[in-house]
Amino acid sequence: MTIKEYELVANWWKNEAPQRLAAKVKPYLKAGMIVLDAGAGTGLLAEQLTGLDLIIDGIDNSPDILKQARKKEIYRHLNVGDLRLVLPLSHQYDAIVSA
Repeated sequence: MTIKEYELVANWWKNEAPQRLAAKVKPYLKAGMIVLDAGAGTGLLAEQLTGLDLIIDGIDNSPDILKQARKKEIYRHLNVGDLRLVLPLSHQYDAIVSA
């Protein structure tokens, strides 16, 4: 993959993918729902869901990336965890989203 190809893919994931996914899930989300953002990353998907009056928790395996998400003040809780493992979740969720 060339640098230009990489930049195109990275730009799509940063700008277009969260918007498209949010548009698909928004009709199923209702105000007050508790939602888990699995693989939260920097919070790009959660940013697209603001304004829906959701309670959003996030999980990601990178503490450094979650620092960026935490700065956005979107999440109720952010936790470090590996989605490939069975996770001891302390909350029940109405929906799980992932980008």
